[in-house]
Amino acid sequence: CYAWLPGGFLGVDVFFVLSGYLITALLVREYERTGRIAFGQFWARRVRRLLPALLLLLLAVSVWIYQVAPVETWMARRRDVLWTLSYGANWHFIDTSQDYFAKYTGASPLLHMWSLAIEEQFYFLWPIAFFVLSRGLRSRRWPMVAVCITAAGLSAIRMATLYDSSGLSRAYYGTDSRVQALLV
Repeated sequence: CYAWLPGGFLGVDVFFVLSGYLITALLVREYERTGRIAFGQFWARRVRRLLPALLLLLLAVSVWIYQVAPVETWMARRRDVLWTLSYGANWHFIDTSQDYFAKYTGASPLLHMWSLAIEEQFYFLWPIAFFVLSRGLRSRRWPMVAVCITAAGLSAIRMATLYDSSGLSRAYYGTDSRVQALLV
């Protein structure tokens, strides 16, 4: 790792920014072309793109858990798998106090899936919000930018207010505290 850029914090945020930009660009093009958003088609494309790889990953992790993990962890790992499949892993990890930054051997092998959960939650909610805002603001660009900047600022404030040096998980995993990067 580079001494001037420790950890992986920036990489996740850059990925979220790029993802938010690309998804919004798709929505803008569709709305400008048709005056609507085909939600079903949009979500079906996301499912076709992500679900096959996710299912393969979950199958491999499940086999690994069965072969390697202690039996007493199976129930917790099964819940991790199910929450990952439902794209709610980030909230599950908050609820079960699984610390992304803890260095211990009992961590879930799916702990990294919090970021995919946030991205998928964004993919579900953003097209609806984008459509409502586009209609309400009559497709005027600057008011939409102002709404996004305001929402991103509120998300950053939310992250700051949730910050607790004794446990960073809520601020780190929360959709509400991480959506700022996607909105940028």
